Amino acid sequence: MPVSADIRRFLTEAFSDEEITTLCFDQFRPVYDTFAGGMTKGQKIQLLIEHCERHDEWPALLSALQRERPRQFATLLETSAPESKQPIPKEGKPRSRSGGIDLNAKDVSIGGDAVGRDKVITINGNVYIIHVGDATDPSSIRRAIGEQPPISPARPRVENPFYTNGRINDPNLFFGREQLVRELRQELSKRTNVSLVGESQMGKSSLLYYLYATRAEWLPGETIEYLDLQRVLDEADFCEMILRQLNATGNTLRDLRYALATRRVILLLDEVERLAEPDFSPRLHDLLRSLAQEPNFKMCVATQRPLEEVFPPRTAGGVSPFHNIFTRKTVGSFTEAEARRFLAARLLGTGITFTERDVARLIAESHCHPAKLQQAAKVLFDDYVNDLS
Repeated sequence: MPVSADIRRFLTEAFSDEEITTLCFDQFRPVYDTFAGGMTKGQKIQLLIEHCERHDEWPALLSALQRERPRQFATLLETSAPESKQPIPKEGKPRSRSGGIDLNAKDVSIGGDAVGRDKVITINGNVYIIHVGDATDPSSIRRAIGEQPPISPARPRVENPFYTNGRINDPNLFFGREQLVRELRQELSKRTNVSLVGESQMGKSSLLYYLYATRAEWLPGETIEYLDLQRVLDEADFCEMILRQLNATGNTLRDLRYALATRRVILLLDEVERLAEPDFSPRLHDLLRSLAQEPNFKMCVATQRPLEEVFPPRTAGGVSPFHNIFTRKTVGSFTEAEARRFLAARLLGTGITFTERDVARLIAESHCHPAKLQQAAKVLFDDYVNDLS
């Protein structure tokens, strides 16, 4: 029977990237649902192989390959070297085709030519290749293993790919939101003020910082600055921090007005609720409103509630200081398809694959809330790794 390396080679040589996608869409839909934008053909093939290994779908895959590529199947797969491999369940004693082998190990598998003398033995993740005589009794196996070190030691503990420690600073780790990112870049490029509104831990901070970290890609040559207002002590500190980012000096509203009026700037402001607290004056709100209506200065701000609620009217019959000058964008939960692609993208390359039942449970429990989904997936990933160790 062909091994996974044979199948990977066959898929790589006999199918194009588009054909792999079509194969998975038509016959392995759970695999197709995990595909994310930008995946290479090799990554898609790896997901397909891991899925078939975990769900015992080798017969279905081989049947599909023989049906799709009968001539190549005969030459590339049916001539592959035979292999017999018996994974041994943790609860029972490991057994080989030639008799019982009682080894004190949690996880044992024995592979190799059924009629040959070279055996590949995996014990608790350590791989040995041993040569034994005609007899394969327990003592000969133990003796052969004891005379050599493993050729492949047990793999080190895999780093958990699910993060739950707040804002994502590395743009390479930012996931999804493709449509929203495109819309935000378009609005800011055409000098429109944008208000991001979403619940706590929905990913607003990561989204704002991603815009900042990738600013050279979508608006090169422009001055775009990011500021987390949780770090700001008071109004003077707010003015000084922004002016310092603009290579200017001062800490007053007058200094801020002069600097922003004479520069072409986009400010990305996170946790803007801080500006509604008592140590910030209404004069700052009025100044920001006035500046934001000029073509050279724009803002993208993030809040949990709409700006009209965060900054209510000061007088009866009045309006919010930020009324009608922002385009509002909502940051909500992932869709189910996005959640599935997110899980698959994070697991890629770890050697761990969640079952369909696991994925369905994570989605149901988290309701696709990004932070809750990561927290639950982080716990599940650790459980998988512990089961392997």
